[in-house]
Amino acid sequence: MIQFPRITRAHRRSWSDEARTFAIVAALFVGLAIGCDGAEENSGPEAPLATLKPVIGREIEDRLDVTGELLAIDHAEIASEVEGRITELLADEGEAVLVGAPLLEIDPERRHLELADASATVGELRSSLREARREQKRIKQLHERGASSSAQLDDAQTALETAGSRLESAQARLGVAERALRDATVKAPFA
Repeated sequence: MIQFPRITRAHRRSWSDEARTFAIVAALFVGLAIGCDGAEENSGPEAPLATLKPVIGREIEDRLDVTGELLAIDHAEIASEVEGRITELLADEGEAVLVGAPLLEIDPERRHLELADASATVGELRSSLREARREQKRIKQLHERGASSSAQLDDAQTALETAGSRLESAQARLGVAERALRDATVKAPFA
């Protein structure tokens, strides 16, 4: 007689777990076998066949026709520091110029005349100042000898100071006239 080993509850559970695992694996194999039965499904249009040809070099012209508006990177409002009539345009609107290039002149002849007048005034007042110094020196010497009054000495000193102030004022006007002559030529602020 053949004797079989005795099956306990622990064995039953492990056989049940093994049986379950076996059943799941078998079901997966069956599912895969049914899904891969070899029949082709039509999933879309077939890709066309490609043929190979040798490469040929060609020049391609890149061209793009567009419409638009051009805006300058730099922009300046040109204005003069002096008033007057524009006597000469030295560059046309939109013309390319260098930095500092003259663009226009505003009555430079008038500025030259103003400069000459201011220069003559400075020369005249230098002479007046020299004369006032001589007069003040002469009155001072006379005052020291008692031949002139203190009032005459004070008047001579005041005349000397006034001549000096007038000369300084005329030199300032000469500087303004020189600046006006420079500013009469309007120059390009950038290229």
